[in-house]
Amino acid sequence: MTTEFPDFPYQLGDEPTNDWTVEHVLQWWMLRAKDETENRYNDIVGKIEAEFEQGVQELWKCHNQVKNDMGAIAEEEPVVEDEDNENTNPQMETTMAAKSLMAGAGAGTKSNKL
Repeated sequence: MTTEFPDFPYQLGDEPTNDWTVEHVLQWWMLRAKDETENRYNDIVGKIEAEFEQGVQELWKCHNQVKNDMGAIAEEEPVVEDEDNENTNPQMETTMAAKSLMAGAGAGTKSNKL
């Protein structure tokens, strides 16, 4: 007996015999198809979940690698305090000053603007 067909007198594992009605055979066939579809669905969902978990692990691995790389870069670049007691990066200040000078030098021409 199943929830889809409460009057179905046989089990899904049974094979049809000559005493089964056409209705019973069709119900049995439909139940087998539903069972096979659910099994395929569960296999696909399991594979997708495994792939997702693998992706999550890979993402965290990349995240940690970037975090470690950023920490190594921060250790290599000196951080000094300016007059306002703010931490600054001298390399960034130099880059910004250079861009400012380049923009100021080309103020009279349109082709040199940044």
